[in-house]
Amino acid sequence: ATLTAMCTPQPFLGVHSDPATSACLRGRTACDASSACDEPLNRSCLTAHIPAWGGVTLDRVSCCLRCCLRQWIHRLGLEANAQHWRDRGVDFSVSDGRGGVRADGDAQL
Repeated sequence: ATLTAMCTPQPFLGVHSDPATSACLRGRTACDASSACDEPLNRSCLTAHIPAWGGVTLDRVSCCLRCCLRQWIHRLGLEANAQHWRDRGVDFSVSDGRGGVRADGDAQL
């Protein structure tokens, strides 16, 4: 195999990521961290490939995956896990998914 072929990001075999999330991560669409998370998302958003060599910033990754993570943490009942880590001083700051700042008592990533 050539060096170029080895360094080219490859999708996980058998896993298809959400096209909108993937486009956001590649910078092909705008991302607004204050926008509401109203659209239901397929679980495939969790398998989105994050381009390691494309200069994608942590802020961009956080913005593009924000609604996906919030929705699936809620749907999978993982809020208690998030609360466990908050109680220990670990803060996973993400907006509230409704276009505003997280209110006290909201599940936080």
